[in-house]
Amino acid sequence: VVFCANSIGVYYRSNNMEKWECFSKNLPNVEITDMQFDYCSNELYVSTYGRGMWKTPVPFEITSSYQKEITGVEIWNDTKTLKEDLVVKDGGVLTITGIVRVAYDKKIIIEPGGRVNLDGGILTNYCNDSWYGVEVWGDSQANQAIANQGLLLMKNGATIENAKTAIRVWKPEDWSSQGGIVIAHNSVFKNNWRSVEYISYHSFNSVGNELNNRGLFSNCEFVWDNDYENYFKKDILAAITMYDVLGVRILGCDFLDNRTYIDDFSDRPIGIYSVDAGYRVLGRNLILGQPTTHTEYNTTNYDVGQFINLKEGIRATNSNSQSSVIIDHCKFLNSRIGVHIRGVDNSV
Repeated sequence: VVFCANSIGVYYRSNNMEKWECFSKNLPNVEITDMQFDYCSNELYVSTYGRGMWKTPVPFEITSSYQKEITGVEIWNDTKTLKEDLVVKDGGVLTITGIVRVAYDKKIIIEPGGRVNLDGGILTNYCNDSWYGVEVWGDSQANQAIANQGLLLMKNGATIENAKTAIRVWKPEDWSSQGGIVIAHNSVFKNNWRSVEYISYHSFNSVGNELNNRGLFSNCEFVWDNDYENYFKKDILAAITMYDVLGVRILGCDFLDNRTYIDDFSDRPIGIYSVDAGYRVLGRNLILGQPTTHTEYNTTNYDVGQFINLKEGIRATNSNSQSSVIIDHCKFLNSRIGVHIRGVDNSV
């Protein structure tokens, strides 16, 4: 929808309208000097020449099919608001150190060959609605060389919050788009219905051996607090879901449900939920050169992974896969089930 103001009032027109229509009911017949639309309240404000300020609710939904594209190198170090999808194209590099607020049902897309560096920046919602999240697209027929896949790198306290799915490592419904790369260090995932979604992807070397997925989450926090109720009520899924992938590493990460309004464990999330996937959930070794396992899980050499106040810490099931799950140096506290494994061979 486009609004246009002139010396006699306000008019509007949408893509399916053949002509402009008047939008000046109850407005004085006066020159309009400025106009602004409030996306959150869905109200239109106008200033007039000599007759003050006026506002009116807009009785139809305002949406945008426009996409903002990043094709070169950009740095966003201030606060920005996205009311449309943002697409980082092949060759585009976007570094975010500030705050980006994203409108309801809008998302950030990283196409193969594109890159987003979330370096201490925050991706959050705009107004009081959740947003769609980040999609990291890939090429399921290619290996995980950076040139072949979309890349999201998070570090230095980077935060993604209040999203339906914070990161989807594919283009939904496109089964050739898996393979995107997500690497997160010292980052926070807060009040998301789901934080990370992996879908089936396999890559092999020249002699036919399968390669591990480059996905890595190190010293990250997956947390829910009472603000979650504003976006999703009690509806919740899991922090990380994985289907038919191999080698994602989750090191020294904490999964904490701090919501005080939840009385039933069935309304709490699962930390990690996988089907036919092989991965490692380990404490983070703080001393280089030390062995990767110890006889005592709480050794001071390790940043222990924690799963607290969850329905299930880890649920792993296999139906068509021989992939194994390795869990070491992790604590499971005040959860209905710590680790739930079904049909997974050779798990540790």
